[in-house]
Amino acid sequence: MIYYFIKQSGGGKSALATAFMTQFMEVQNTVNRDTKELLGFLEMTPRDRLKLSHKLTDYFNAKGYNFKKAEHTVWSNLGMWTRRFGKEITNYDMPLHRVGLYDKKYVTWTPAPGGIVIMDEMQEVADGRDSMSLPTRTSAYAQLHRKWRLDLLLFSQRDKVDKQFRENCKIILITDMKHKTDKYGFIVSTTWTLLVFEDFRYYEAYKGSMNSKYYKETKYTFYGCIFDHYDSHEGEEYFAECAAKHGGISLRKAEKKRTTREDFNKFVTNHPYTAPSEYRKGAKK
Repeated sequence: MIYYFIKQSGGGKSALATAFMTQFMEVQNTVNRDTKELLGFLEMTPRDRLKLSHKLTDYFNAKGYNFKKAEHTVWSNLGMWTRRFGKEITNYDMPLHRVGLYDKKYVTWTPAPGGIVIMDEMQEVADGRDSMSLPTRTSAYAQLHRKWRLDLLLFSQRDKVDKQFRENCKIILITDMKHKTDKYGFIVSTTWTLLVFEDFRYYEAYKGSMNSKYYKETKYTFYGCIFDHYDSHEGEEYFAECAAKHGGISLRKAEKKRTTREDFNKFVTNHPYTAPSEYRKGAKK
């Protein structure tokens, strides 16, 4: 199944993904479900899900493959971690651009059968514009993921990713995230409020009417401090490397006075009124 979670930047998407997945990385015997039990990927206990994955891996190995068995069932482009019996466990890495079926011209990565694949900032690789088509490898992944017994959890700031995904999923709006603290100010639990739409048609109808008949509300609570399990500043690496490659942190002071034509020309060069062609939307570079 595909689950499509929507919330603007900083609204708790990555935290919720991590909250869902911690139990699967720890391979718990029981499952922590949402209050109305609307999210199907939470039906099976993490341990049973891993058993299914191992059973499927054995099935293919018996046919002549030599696949290794997974330690848990979580793949994501987010960094997540937890501890089980004192051992640190991390998710299996799955960068967004590596998601897809086999393509002889491009390297894709394959999760174990029965796994859960988290795709954060999904709009980066599956823009909703009809004028843009998905690569065949990604389109096939959306169509055939259930053949590999996968659940796909998509997280996005936008409410319109490519139709291959949005027309074959449940839509979940994240409307609230609240932390509960103890008397010392430490976070002891976090609860998200979620509006669940059975398909994209109900969500589209809701947008035009804001009528609650199109969704069911549920809540999900993570016990403990969610920030102990992921880095909310992940992505700062892009800025550090950009600075390193382009002469360091930009500390050029703005010029208050411009008294010559040379000053004017320097200003226009540094602050063009139209973006350089290579930075415009749709540019080839």
